[in-house]
Amino acid sequence: MLLVALNWYVGANVLLIVAYMLLSAIGFAGGKLSRAAPYRVQIGFARALIFAAILLPLGASLLGYRGGWATAAHVWSATKMEAVPPHASGTLSSGILTVSTLSLSIDQALHIVQWLFVAGFLLVLLRMLVELFATAAIIAGANHIRRSGRLRILASDRIQIPFSFWLPSRCFIVIPAGLLLRLDDLRFAICHEAQHHRQLDTGLLYLHLLCKSIFFWNPAAHWLDSRIRTLQELACDEAMVLRGRVPAQPYCESLLRIAESVISRRRLDLTVGMLNGHRGVLRRRIEMLTAAPPRSLGRAAFASLGMGALILMGAAAYAFSPVIQDCRVTIRDAAKMAAVAQIGSAFPITVNDQVLRELNRWLATPDGRTSLQDGLRRLQTRKASLSEQFERSGLPSELLAVPLVESGYRNLEPGIDPGRGAGLWMFIAPTARRFGLTVESGHDDRLNERVETGAALRMLAHLHDEFNDWLLALLSYNTGSPSTDAAIRITGSRDAWQLTQEGYENDPDYLARVMAAVLIIKNPHVLD
Repeated sequence: MLLVALNWYVGANVLLIVAYMLLSAIGFAGGKLSRAAPYRVQIGFARALIFAAILLPLGASLLGYRGGWATAAHVWSATKMEAVPPHASGTLSSGILTVSTLSLSIDQALHIVQWLFVAGFLLVLLRMLVELFATAAIIAGANHIRRSGRLRILASDRIQIPFSFWLPSRCFIVIPAGLLLRLDDLRFAICHEAQHHRQLDTGLLYLHLLCKSIFFWNPAAHWLDSRIRTLQELACDEAMVLRGRVPAQPYCESLLRIAESVISRRRLDLTVGMLNGHRGVLRRRIEMLTAAPPRSLGRAAFASLGMGALILMGAAAYAFSPVIQDCRVTIRDAAKMAAVAQIGSAFPITVNDQVLRELNRWLATPDGRTSLQDGLRRLQTRKASLSEQFERSGLPSELLAVPLVESGYRNLEPGIDPGRGAGLWMFIAPTARRFGLTVESGHDDRLNERVETGAALRMLAHLHDEFNDWLLALLSYNTGSPSTDAAIRITGSRDAWQLTQEGYENDPDYLARVMAAVLIIKNPHVLD
């Protein structure tokens, strides 16, 4: 769930930027100062984009969608095959997060994100608490003018600009005391602030602030908040003037008088008001109110644009899901692979901690995955010939995993060390001669893939006949049958896995590595 949360958080941050870009494009679709649609509709659409930016990545992460683009980061068990932890289990806390060439512990990455999130949230919360107390102090010291249901209209000599404020049980409109002597300004102010309450601006403000606190470090969250506050003012003006509730000229003069009375004012984010924004917003409002009615795209055209924007948001959510992909294999993943591998096969498929560690060594390390892909590619070029020999011998196809472990399906030349094997199956010289291969200076049957494969299959069949167990046969292929016989006598056990745990393996984790290779060959989709 931690990785789901991390993917959601990264994806939501990306989609908030996309939402702001789409909102800006649609806002100017009808011209720089023209309306693409009624401002109240634009506010609703802006909020829909924000909710889509937050919810779409969450849904994509929970449903496990794999995006159409390359993921930006991967979580590996280790950066190298040799560095896989001794008891790798695929848990989130033991991984390595790789972004391009940068690698760091997943725990470190989570701590960085956690502290950034907490710091941003606390900064906004602290500011909100300070403003809440300041607003409460203004309301407590204000004089009541009128009460209507849950609405309280108050006058205060501590403010210069009217504002509206909402609590779950009450709504407030606070008017500067100086407006009581200017009846037209007083009427316009009350009408404007009441419209904010009708538009639900004062209540939904808390959700906007929550979004800004969660995504504090994302500039798009602050841009969207500013954009919506601007649209709120334009929507109020539109509702009041363009619908004929108040005359445009006196209303604009009232806005200018209130603006002139303000030398400086720090906006309270918990409130909305008549001059909620910068000077450019006031200019835009007055131009909108005094100019000829702007051309609108119309509801149908705007609805089409909005639907297209939401489709683009959905496509972006899919493309960026998951931004961080966990490449590690869990015990549950391994069990599913084993269930697929066991279908129609009598070969003893096993999943345990040793096998899981080897799966992660291959599938959950960058170089392990590359090595595995190269080996499987080479297997495909030889599979027809090998399958024919396996079919004639009657041996299980799972034994194709042995050359993948031994040589990566490379026909290796013999080295200087006489104890080193050669060919696909990595026969050492004495064993090769024992099963009929010629190993001499100038001629080495181990490099003849077809001849060597025949010898390897004869050897594996002989070992199975000797021990009547494929896992013991594989163990003997690596250690030699005398060593396996001795291990059985000493331990009193014929359980190959117990023998490996007791240390009776020539190559540590050989049996687990072969079993992991079997699971991978039977489940090639794990490399997709």
